[in-house]
Amino acid sequence: MRTFEDIYYNNKIKSFNDILREATEIESPELPSSRAPVELAPQQKIVPQTQQPTPEDPTPDLGEVENDIPDEDPNTPITSGNERVDQLANSILAGKFGNEPQRTPAILAAGFTEPERAQAQGLVNQKVSSGKPMSGSRHPAYSGGQGTPSPAGIMTWGPLQPKGICMHHTAGPLGLQKTIQVLNQRGGLGYHYFIDQQGQVTNLAPPNQVVYHAGRTEKMPQWHNWNLIGISLDAANDNMTTPQQENAAADLAIKLGQQFGFDPSQTTFGHGELTARKQPTEGKSATDKTEVLAQQIAA
Repeated sequence: MRTFEDIYYNNKIKSFNDILREATEIESPELPSSRAPVELAPQQKIVPQTQQPTPEDPTPDLGEVENDIPDEDPNTPITSGNERVDQLANSILAGKFGNEPQRTPAILAAGFTEPERAQAQGLVNQKVSSGKPMSGSRHPAYSGGQGTPSPAGIMTWGPLQPKGICMHHTAGPLGLQKTIQVLNQRGGLGYHYFIDQQGQVTNLAPPNQVVYHAGRTEKMPQWHNWNLIGISLDAANDNMTTPQQENAAADLAIKLGQQFGFDPSQTTFGHGELTARKQPTEGKSATDKTEVLAQQIAA
């Protein structure tokens, strides 16, 4: 069966309309036809998309397969053989010393030397950014592992203990069904929640199961797929999100924080805050709206 990428890369000389017309022949997963309100239960029904906007880019960047593959479970401790450096590196991963520019002075104030700091930071960078794992295995889909599909067809990879939220964009708008299709074509990537431009929320995967959405988070390595819920707004970039989407994302983040016991005003991030591979503003509007709503509720 031809994939969307096959049509695009093998037919670059064809017109965009011809490519899109051929793309409609691609088989897509069928979704249940029932409509249900948004709930936070792990097994939520899928709400089908009644209209799907035509994508502006036939190969949307829902997640770069090679770049978004975590090298290993970030919870696995760093063990290089130097006990003192390993202790520092794991403390950096845990967020004990915060982020730069405050991180370096805090490390030196704690009694570590500059060579120790540099070596530990190098180990951290290798763990979260290297194309090769230090230990363990890469994304299970690339090492023979078997994930478990959610009712929506999104692959999940084990238990998740949510401590925060990562806001994404689909690089669309694509619509629900095309989003699921492309995520699966990109090697088992996914989101926990999808929000269309009208603000309709669809639960794609249980929020207590790991879904590969954040990739390598070199800016804040303590935040990753093993502790973040992924929420994606169906939009090309942060300038294209709608007020309905932003409000729905903020309301959902508040409910998830209440359910899992974290403060979404402190631990909700745009994807661009976590990695330099994304636009710095990715997810910013939804994150800002979440902070405002949380403050209003607390007041």
